[in-house]
Amino acid sequence: MNDSLLEQFRAEEVDVLEALFDEDHVQRICAIPLSTSGLHDELFWRYDGTGYYIVKSDYRLLREEIPNTSGMSASSSLHLSKFFSELWAITLPAKVKISVWRIVNNFMPTFDNLHGRRLVVVNCCPIYKSSVETIEHTMRDSPSTISFVAVFLRENEMLSSQACLRPLRSHEDWRALSADMVKCNFDAAYESLSMKSISGVICRDSDGCVLAACSTPHWFVAGPFHAEALACLVAVKFAGDLGFSRVIVEGERFGFAHREANVVAHTLA
Repeated sequence: MNDSLLEQFRAEEVDVLEALFDEDHVQRICAIPLSTSGLHDELFWRYDGTGYYIVKSDYRLLREEIPNTSGMSASSSLHLSKFFSELWAITLPAKVKISVWRIVNNFMPTFDNLHGRRLVVVNCCPIYKSSVETIEHTMRDSPSTISFVAVFLRENEMLSSQACLRPLRSHEDWRALSADMVKCNFDAAYESLSMKSISGVICRDSDGCVLAACSTPHWFVAGPFHAEALACLVAVKFAGDLGFSRVIVEGERFGFAHREANVVAHTLA
């Protein structure tokens, strides 16, 4: 071991090296010649000619260098670029667009991704122990995902029927809105034995045509009034997530919408 270099280490630093490495590696580390010029280290971003990090160069790296190193063809890269350009142009909440971007690029924190980064020990799906929790399993192959899609399709078919899409001008209690207004009707179904409720929400434009709808379950609900209040809260949050800025929210207890003008929301619940 180089005694002149060893003297430059404090005793505690040598102890740290000996605790981390074997004797041969400790000797190799201590034998590394140290600079006596007094120069300072500098950070340098090699993907830009200036040497400084800028977001534009990082974005160019993600779009050009990373797909090429992963074996993606030029046509596939162009197709993906077009897909994302069209995605960002769609009028959707930003969180939906970002979620799609993360799914396409496999940036979701699935157990398989976390296992690859040594953040978890196992990569199995916590619900279905026999399957690895990959993006494909979570978003496509999982039985719970398949069930959700099936329920969504059934709801969509119900809302796409002529009875639901027909403007509700025949109901005197449903008042037409101005062109820039959206009306969200909500209702709740409650079961006292299980203390469970379902919230149904439907959003219509000024012509009474359906813009969006949802149904949401709740557990440990105290009573019918509580269930109706939760349905009102779901309606307000649902309208906000969809980006509606001018909204009227109506229910049978809150907003004073009569049952005749609240049939679809009641059916959803």
